[in-house]
Amino acid sequence: MTSRRLLILGWKSVVEDALDRVGIPHVTVVEMAKYSRVRSRADENRVLVPCGNIANIESVLSALARSEIRNSEISAVWTADEFSVVVGAALTSVLELQPSLDVDTALRFRDKYLQKQAVAAAGLPVARTALVACSEDLDSSSVSAVGLPAVIKPVAGAGTSLTHRVDTMEELEPLVANLLASDAASGPFLLESFADGHELHLDGCLSQGALTVFSVSRYLTNNLEIQTGGINGSYMLDPERFAAEYSLAQGFALKCLKALGMTEGVFHMEVFRSTDGLSFSECAARAGGGGIIEVFQGKFGLHLLEEHAKVAAGLEPGSPKPSSDAFGCTLLRARPGKALSVPTVAELLAQPGVVEAHVDQQVGDPTPDMTKDTVRRAGSAIVRARNEEELVDRIQNLRGWFMDAVEVAS
Repeated sequence: MTSRRLLILGWKSVVEDALDRVGIPHVTVVEMAKYSRVRSRADENRVLVPCGNIANIESVLSALARSEIRNSEISAVWTADEFSVVVGAALTSVLELQPSLDVDTALRFRDKYLQKQAVAAAGLPVARTALVACSEDLDSSSVSAVGLPAVIKPVAGAGTSLTHRVDTMEELEPLVANLLASDAASGPFLLESFADGHELHLDGCLSQGALTVFSVSRYLTNNLEIQTGGINGSYMLDPERFAAEYSLAQGFALKCLKALGMTEGVFHMEVFRSTDGLSFSECAARAGGGGIIEVFQGKFGLHLLEEHAKVAAGLEPGSPKPSSDAFGCTLLRARPGKALSVPTVAELLAQPGVVEAHVDQQVGDPTPDMTKDTVRRAGSAIVRARNEEELVDRIQNLRGWFMDAVEVAS
């Protein structure tokens, strides 16, 4: 065990547990809202530093300066927090450490305009884009070149929040005015051409530019379809049963990652599959959420956060051991209204194939509007089956069972 420590931005229990399992000493910069609750977990291998805003470099530098941690004690900076990726890269530069992501690369993984410009410059299929910072931008030639239908979203958002499909200028103009009036801090906004095809997510880990582990998963419905009744969920494809899909996706992912400048760390990439092949959608320099980490561990026997920590600490990556079974994850919906009764976790675990389960809905609370983003949910589950066909059936049946099991007063 090294005497130097990883510097972690943001407290997540799943991250802390992964670091404990690997045995990596670390300093965690903890959000103030969480600090009083987790401060008792500090020990000789885990130093906790309270911070007002982990996505603000001034706040993080001040927090570190107030602590007893010396810069020389830090070996690398790492975060699993989407909104702290650029701060982590900037800190790496300030501390004069070897970066896994430099600032320019980190920006490409946060700013979707920069990201898609880099992928397009590499000659890879990607949506046409235009920046919209004011209503007058809708008259620009770049907006005309995007065409309709299109999708508008924050340049650095997450979870499809504030993301909308638009089919006409009559829809787009008031939508932009409303976004700028009510959510200007999320702007500027990115307008991009609507992508046809089925949405996939590609997940894996890079070490020295080479993939150490890689997976291909299919969303049950494209992410944007949550606004019209879809439920977020996906299932991981078996690398032997879907060898051709893996070969195509792996080559495409490596080209995209090279264009973005990533050579080290974990990624979560979304692409569209159509009759023309694959086209790039988005990529994050972190592990995917919503059950993807758990599905990956079930399928390949590796925990993506552990693998990310190993790369950051300069340790050898693990070796994947694929299961022949199929694994998937799904959020669970309840009908609109006030919850009168909800199933227990034990009842959820008793359903066919369910291996992990969470019930978020509380009795007496209104059920969540899951059309707003891909994070809100009444519950969630990790499901296992003998093959992908059986898995999809189990997930669909589970969704129906859960919806019926939550009694609501409309």
